[in-house]
Amino acid sequence: MSQARWVGLVWLAAGMIAVVLTVVFRTDQLQWIVTISAGVAAAIIGRLLIWRPIAGIVTWSTVVGAAWLVIYAWLTFQQRNEVVAWTTDVFIGVLGVTAAFAAYRQGSGWQSDDR
Repeated sequence: MSQARWVGLVWLAAGMIAVVLTVVFRTDQLQWIVTISAGVAAAIIGRLLIWRPIAGIVTWSTVVGAAWLVIYAWLTFQQRNEVVAWTTDVFIGVLGVTAAFAAYRQGSGWQSDDR
């Protein structure tokens, strides 16, 4: 399996975990909007990296990764008194940032025929 597909799978997993945990545990409306939007963006990036890994997606992955870091750092700070909540946010944040960093490091040589 190519590096692009592995990165895509990590993005897809991060997006799915973010959406599922939001639906199950989050009650704040702003958190819902932000985390569902971020999860959908991550899933789209993951899908594109799995099925069509081109170098242009690296830029989008980096942008989503930066937003992901800000979102989950904010959530971690906001929920700092709830150990389970902030550790979950740190875990999800690390998944997204790891995927973005891996895409950035490996992505310049990706072509659409990299399968």
